Amino acid sequence: MNTFPLNSISIFLLFGILGSSANAATSPNGVNFTHKEWQLVCDNTHTCRAVGATNNTLALMVTRDAGPNQLPTASLKFSNWKTDSFKSTLVGGIKQVLLRINDRLIGRLNINSHSDYLLDELQTAAVIDALKGSARVSFEVVDYSAASKVTTLSGQGAYAVFLKMDETQKRIGTPAALVKKGLEDENSVIYPLKVPVIHRVMPEGYHVGFMGKWLEPASVRVLVGNKLIESLDNPQDCAPLQRVNEGIRVYPLNETHVLLSAACQGMPGMWESPASRDYREGYWTIDKKFLGVPSLITISATDYGNGLISEYRDPARDCGEYKSWIWDGVRFVLGNSYIQGICNKKISLVSQGWKMPTVVVNEIIPGK
Repeated sequence: MNTFPLNSISIFLLFGILGSSANAATSPNGVNFTHKEWQLVCDNTHTCRAVGATNNTLALMVTRDAGPNQLPTASLKFSNWKTDSFKSTLVGGIKQVLLRINDRLIGRLNINSHSDYLLDELQTAAVIDALKGSARVSFEVVDYSAASKVTTLSGQGAYAVFLKMDETQKRIGTPAALVKKGLEDENSVIYPLKVPVIHRVMPEGYHVGFMGKWLEPASVRVLVGNKLIESLDNPQDCAPLQRVNEGIRVYPLNETHVLLSAACQGMPGMWESPASRDYREGYWTIDKKFLGVPSLITISATDYGNGLISEYRDPARDCGEYKSWIWDGVRFVLGNSYIQGICNKKISLVSQGWKMPTVVVNEIIPGK
């Protein structure tokens, strides 16, 4: 069997893994970057995940933690859709998956408990090196009749995405960079941040199915509605609030504050998901007597309950974006958020099996 000429020493030369002392970096914002058939998502801990896909057959994810001495890892996922023409022709399913670069056999992939196929360090290094150039990366899938099919992973956009990953983790110019290597000390790279811990507090008077109360009387509703409009950078961001009879819901939070909600755009039909169209709700906190200035949380939510505001939308049916805000007893703070799927209309189904976090928190829920 021909194998790719890599060894454990060349892995470290390829990625430039060198020892260095700590140098903290702080940047809580996630990254979402798409180019052609590849997408990069980095979370608030500075872990980055790059995903590329071919049609709706397979997708490859390359993950790299922040900090020095961190090798990228890679895993492969196949579409679970029964109508997928690739999998429907396999007899008995997938028996083994072989990695090839320019038709040269690199090795066999191992499967994990989530039905993802894992690349080892040598295979990961070889694939990244091939994708950032012009080499052809393909996977030979052998079924239980010993027949095989070969599908090629698109490298379109991979170089730009790997460069953005290096830029985000401050690796450009270091020996550990994926694409633009140099001799700079790895002290300059971004270090990982700890996952924040958030204790969710159940709001005052909470019970399952509570949908809030309508704000009454009309005079108070108009007064509060004007306050909500004034909190917006652009009143058209929640245009329905300008209608005198537009409803505003009130949810108790604690002894001093309440949560307000109002429809900002559209309403889903009876059998439609809010994520499938441009349906948005706004949420604000304010004192119980409505004397102060309301604090805007979001104008793009799709749901609220149990002290959790959530937003999920996939208007183009290619990639879904989820965000959440958690009530910690004092304020709503940004919670676990992620991208699901590659934001490219041509490629969607297979990559939606992975959630790529933009914000990661350790949420402590009462009673769990």
